[in-house]
Amino acid sequence: MVLSEYQLRGKMKSSKKYKFLIVEDDFPVLKILSDILKLSPFVGTIYTTDNGEHALELFKENSIDVIITDILMPKITGLELIKKIREYNSEAHIIVISAYGNTDYLREAIRNGAYDYILKPFTVDEILFSVNRVIEKLNFLEERKNYVVSLENAVKETREKLEKSFYDSLKSILNALEARDKRIYKHCHNVSIYSEKLARKMALDKKTIEKITIGALLHDIGKLAVPDNILLKDESELKREEFELLKQHPVIGKNIVLPVLKDDASILNIIFYHHEKFDGSGYPEGLRGEKIPLEAKIVSIVNYYDSLENKIGDNDSNKRELVIEELKKSSSKISDPEILKIFLSLLE
Repeated sequence: MVLSEYQLRGKMKSSKKYKFLIVEDDFPVLKILSDILKLSPFVGTIYTTDNGEHALELFKENSIDVIITDILMPKITGLELIKKIREYNSEAHIIVISAYGNTDYLREAIRNGAYDYILKPFTVDEILFSVNRVIEKLNFLEERKNYVVSLENAVKETREKLEKSFYDSLKSILNALEARDKRIYKHCHNVSIYSEKLARKMALDKKTIEKITIGALLHDIGKLAVPDNILLKDESELKREEFELLKQHPVIGKNIVLPVLKDDASILNIIFYHHEKFDGSGYPEGLRGEKIPLEAKIVSIVNYYDSLENKIGDNDSNKRELVIEELKKSSSKISDPEILKIFLSLLE
């Protein structure tokens, strides 16, 4: 009878053995409980004690999985022990054994966190049934924990593969830009370096800084589709239809990287909105003020700065002063005044 009942309840996948603690001041009962537990292949080390104080010490020192405790004992009662154990570890699994059929005792034990209770005199089947119930729960919790760990590892592995794919794609795009026009390629690198510095100066979080750095590196990628005869001209020399075509490069750039970065709004915003102006006179959508995404405003200022540097040329001894003066003139028209102020502090 005992084995058939045990076999019925004992079909569990896990081979893990759990640590049990028996707290019982009646030595013959303690010995019987210990012998019954040894019948279970899922029970590992069995600790025993005849009082609650020692039980608490054993529990804290040995990572006990299941406690089987009597209610009425010297020093610390079973009810007090349950409270103290649950205060130390709210996940502890406790089975209460009592010779008293008083429902108040049992109700309080369950209310304090006991998992199950058994009345004396008990049978071997009753003990094994209760023990197997708690082991089934522990096995489930262990399997769930392992599943979560496996899931996290799978997510991490997938993320790493996606990141590698992303950076491989990014490298290909930048190689294409460098092959097409080294001047634009150098400009993108300059804008990326200073955009990162500005983002750090603004104390933005690490992830945002990373996105701004990448977005700045790609901000002019749309110029891959603009003809050379337009790119090589100064904007002031462009015919109206030529300038209209040049103004399409943010839209083209976004479309180029969209298959790779469709879920990365920050980088897409930089590519698409880096020519928007604070007064609403920019393109492609004519956004104004705070409607322009922060990351695009940062790259816009640095983009304008590097364009001024290239326009003035290296032969002018007052180059830095002239660039700063032009930047100050752009305040509130082209650039966000607050962000520009921070950027100027980097230059001065």
